[in-house]
Amino acid sequence: MTLIGWLQTLLFFALVLALTKPVGLYLFRVFEADTQPLPRVLGPIERALLRLCGVKREHEQ
Repeated sequence: MTLIGWLQTLLFFALVLALTKPVGLYLFRVFEADTQPLPRVLGPIERALLRLCGVKREHEQ
């Protein structure tokens, strides 16, 4: 393996290690917390996508 290959592998593992804690905290808040993160930003986008797909919120999936 070349030096560039080793550097890419190390960069990938460093990136995964750096993202583990923030992504874990975000997923914890999504699944376990009373309030959802980013509802003002992602709420309108979600509603628009549901409306575009024809999904009714009051019906079971």
